[in-house]
Amino acid sequence: MLVLEQDRSRIRTFNYRGIYLGDIVPPGLPEKAQIATFAFGPDSTLWLGEATNGEILLYDYPSMRLRRQSM
Repeated sequence: MLVLEQDRSRIRTFNYRGIYLGDIVPPGLPEKAQIATFAFGPDSTLWLGEATNGEILLYDYPSMRLRRQSM
C-alpha cells in the first residue's frame, strides 16, 4: 500500500498488514517538491503530479526509473 506523507514530499509504503516498509522519494523532483497526487497505470507505471513546478512525472515501479517528465 502506498500513502502520500502529510508534508507531500514522499510516499510511504506499507505491506498488506500495515507494517511500514520505507519511503519512496521519487528521483527528478525539485528539492522542496509537493506531490499533489499519484496513481498507477495498468502496466505498473507510477504517475505523479508535482505541484511546485506543475509537472507530471512517469516512473517505472518499483525501480523508480524516470520514464517521462512533462511541464
